[in-house]
Amino acid sequence: MTRTDPQNFTTLLDSIAQRRSGGDGAVSAQSSTHIPAPEARAAGIPQEVKDALQPAETGMLDQFRDTASNTDSGVQRVRAGAMSAQQFQELIDQLANSAINQFQQRQDSTKEKLKDLGHQHPDWMQTILSVFNTVTDLLMDVLDREVDFLQSLPSNFDQQASRVFQTLGDLENRLIDRWGQILG
Repeated sequence: MTRTDPQNFTTLLDSIAQRRSGGDGAVSAQSSTHIPAPEARAAGIPQEVKDALQPAETGMLDQFRDTASNTDSGVQRVRAGAMSAQQFQELIDQLANSAINQFQQRQDSTKEKLKDLGHQHPDWMQTILSVFNTVTDLLMDVLDREVDFLQSLPSNFDQQASRVFQTLGDLENRLIDRWGQILG
């Protein structure tokens, strides 16, 4: 396997971790970072790399559960007349922004761990770049889907209010299944 230059490694890790769309602060699931490495296979990923990535999955799963609980609580309050449509919209905006901010914090933390591992083990750099890019694409995809659902909820309340746990549970299952395919 070709060795990656340490400076280029750091630059590529930074660009993967910081992939975001322009104006509204939302993330974009489109991969814009070209990683010149073959797709990582679970069997070829060092355990230390898997361990460094694990908090990203765990954090996203915890965040889905918290968001589902808080969203459902808001739905119940709206139905009971204890929360206005405007208050519900504000809650949804807070939850979406929190999901994005938490994702970005986890990305930064994961990037730093992977950067350290890559500098300690230069022969892992290509694998780290490949797997971090793949995992980031997955995390951004499920986050985009979560934010899209949340943002559509206030305007489609009657149709979607009863689907909060199902929709976020489906995203949780998608993340778990794909994560297992990527990292074993």
